[in-house]
Amino acid sequence: SILVSCETVDQALLLYKNPEISGMYLYYDAMSLCMSKGLQYQKDLYLTLPYITRGSAPEGFFETCSQWLENGMKGFLVRNLESYGMLRHLGWQKYCVLDTSIYTWNNESVSFWKKEGILRNTVPYELNEKEIAHRNNSNSEMIIYGNIPLMLSAQCVRKNTLKCDCNERKMILKDRYEKEFSCCCVCHPWKTGTTKTKERCYNIIYNSLPYGLLKESKQVLALGMQSLRISLTMETAKETEQILDEFLGVYYHNRIPVERNFTKGHFKRGAE
Repeated sequence: SILVSCETVDQALLLYKNPEISGMYLYYDAMSLCMSKGLQYQKDLYLTLPYITRGSAPEGFFETCSQWLENGMKGFLVRNLESYGMLRHLGWQKYCVLDTSIYTWNNESVSFWKKEGILRNTVPYELNEKEIAHRNNSNSEMIIYGNIPLMLSAQCVRKNTLKCDCNERKMILKDRYEKEFSCCCVCHPWKTGTTKTKERCYNIIYNSLPYGLLKESKQVLALGMQSLRISLTMETAKETEQILDEFLGVYYHNRIPVERNFTKGHFKRGAE
C-alpha cells in the first residue's frame, strides 16, 4: 500500500480524491477538515506531530486527538522521543508510526520498538539497499519520494536576515556553488491555529534536489516493506498531481519511469 504525507490543507484536498492512496499523514489543521468530511472511512488518517517538540502540546490537543481516535483516526506520525513520551504516557504506543528521524537502523532497534508495541517504523534515509535488505522490514514503511530535511534549526533564518513576522513562509539559501536550498519557517509547529506568536518555532532546510526512487521500484518492492510513502512538502497542486501520477504509475502499473533529476540519498551508497 502507498500512503502520502503532506504539509498543507490544499495538498490534503487533492490527495483524498485519489483511490490508489490508502492513507494520509496530516497536520492538525488538515486532519480537522478531513475528519469533519468523514474521510477516515475512506482512508487511514494519521496525525503528523512536529519535528521538534519543546515544552508541552497546546491546551486541549490530546483531548481532541482522543475524540479523533474514537471516531476512526488511525494514529500518529511521531518524529521525536519527546512526542513519543507524551503518547506513551497516554498509553497510545499502538497508534504510533515512527518517522525516519527515530533510530531504527538495525534489528536490535527494530525489535526494541516492536516490544514497545508501536504500529510501525520508517526506514532511515541513511541505509543503503544492501543494509535495508538485511533489516527486518515486516513492520516498516519506506519513503520513495520526498524533499529530505538536511537540517532542523531553532535559529530562525527569517529573523536573522529580515525580521520575524510569525507568518510561515519559505526562503531560499544559496551555497558557494549557487545551489539553492529551500528553508521553511515553521512558526506554529502544532498547526492548531490557537497558539500565540511566542510559540517556539523552528526552520527546516531541505536538500536542493528531491529524493526519489522512481527507477528503483523493482529493488524497493523486493525489500518486503509493509507500506511505502510519498512525502509531499513544498509542491504545488500541479507538481503534486504529476508526482502522484508518475510514482503510482510505476509502482502500481509497471509504467516505464520518466527521466527525472532525483537524489537517491544513501540507497546506493550507505552510511560511512
